[in-house]
Amino acid sequence: MIRITQTTIKRGIIIGAILAFGCLLSNGLCQAGFEDVAVGARPLALGGAFVAIADDANAVYWNPAGLTRIEGIQLMGTRAWLYGVPDFHVDYVALKAPDLGFLHLGFGWLNAALKDIQNENTFVLSLARKGPRQLSLGINLKYFRLDAPGYERYNDPAYSGAQSAWGIDLGALMQFRRDFTLGLSVRNLNQPELQMLNTTTDPDVISRCLHLGAAYLFRETVILTTDLVSPTGEVGDFNLHAGGEIWFFKAYAVRVGTSKNRQSVGAGVKADRWKVDFALNNHQSMDNSYRLTVGLMY
Repeated sequence: MIRITQTTIKRGIIIGAILAFGCLLSNGLCQAGFEDVAVGARPLALGGAFVAIADDANAVYWNPAGLTRIEGIQLMGTRAWLYGVPDFHVDYVALKAPDLGFLHLGFGWLNAALKDIQNENTFVLSLARKGPRQLSLGINLKYFRLDAPGYERYNDPAYSGAQSAWGIDLGALMQFRRDFTLGLSVRNLNQPELQMLNTTTDPDVISRCLHLGAAYLFRETVILTTDLVSPTGEVGDFNLHAGGEIWFFKAYAVRVGTSKNRQSVGAGVKADRWKVDFALNNHQSMDNSYRLTVGLMY
């Protein structure tokens, strides 16, 4: 006779919640937790097609080469509410710091957490510089930290404790005239590995993700942008992401975007020293997600 104890039930609930957390994050652009939860209200309103724009502090996440396009200091914070799941949140903070001579410097912090179950943190150091002609290059050094308090609470013997790993992103931008830009971003180039349970034989790999993008600026008020995104880093595995943005009186923006299985809309308002962006993202098989970004510029 098999005895089902209260502890067994609790462990089952914890494991189920962690699996659900991973499935929710798998609906981001690159299909897994650390890999891509798609930060920033403006980029998401544009359908996740941002690597050829990358002209605000969101560049720390999307394309570090874009730091060369930003003047002064920018601080941006984003809160995301995903799929109507209680106690599940994603927070993101990015800073475009003062330049260090020819180096452009940025920092980022991304936290995705399901309360009392699992907590993922990514810390980012971004470096960029202008190259020959109109080429800009950038690199991210990333530190991943994974904690699972759900396992710790019930003393699961298979839990190996908090895990960490290092990752590398590369980015490039090429400006053609004033109105056309090409962008390239390779996230998690080295495909870091994490292993949360010592009973598993294969570690979890944070997959490489490749973005190829183009953006066109029309009369300083309309931006059309598109990305080809490979969530596995394989050349033959591309999805199309596209979006458009129009500005009114240089202060108010309306945005629309589309990508695989989802559509998005958004709006923004900005002044000399601040900006606020909002995005609603609709998924064909899941509930809506919402993002709010507040930025300060100096």
